[in-house]
Amino acid sequence: MTRDTATSGFTRTRIQWHRGDEPELNRACAAVSQPYKLVQPRGAEGRAAAFPPRFELYDYAADPLEMTNLAAAKPEVVARMREGYEAWFKDVTSGRDYSVPPRIWLGAPEQAEVLFTRQDWRGPDAGWTPKSIGCWFVDVRRPGEYAVTLRFAKASQPAIARLELGSVRAQQEVGGGATTAVFPGLSLPPGPARLEAVLESGAGRTGMEYIEVRFLKE
Repeated sequence: MTRDTATSGFTRTRIQWHRGDEPELNRACAAVSQPYKLVQPRGAEGRAAAFPPRFELYDYAADPLEMTNLAAAKPEVVARMREGYEAWFKDVTSGRDYSVPPRIWLGAPEQAEVLFTRQDWRGPDAGWTPKSIGCWFVDVRRPGEYAVTLRFAKASQPAIARLELGSVRAQQEVGGGATTAVFPGLSLPPGPARLEAVLESGAGRTGMEYIEVRFLKE
């Protein structure tokens, strides 16, 4: 999450990025305000408790490569920028229920095609290894016909690509060396659902690298 604010002609930017469903204070974050950049890079992976925050301060005008950490020399600047960051964090996270993950819309009039990546998938086995398998929480906004393209690492041998989207299930045989499986006309009912696809062969089960879902017609 990020937000830019303008105050007295200066632009102030706060940024936070880490895995997980809920933002955590002081985890993998940064704040920029002329001429300083405050960075706390720890905790992008894993839980914040395993990465005690360690703030670094750089004068990005004089030191654009960020070679000299000024945090110890300018504690008052660190304190001021941390205070601004904490106020921003409270502002952008208040009033939201992070226990309910947001669903990705399918068939919205504003966007006919949606690309699913591993960045957004969920589940205990979701990850970045070849054997990782995850799912995506979706909401079909318009019932109708959809085209679904599965993209996966090159199959080492003949395999079966299996797709599950709510009550809809489909499968397709793919040959060795294949990297895609296309389901050109799936009829999807409206409402919340879970999207999951796997490639099954004698070598085991693997997850997708990408899934493309495109609305065709009602």
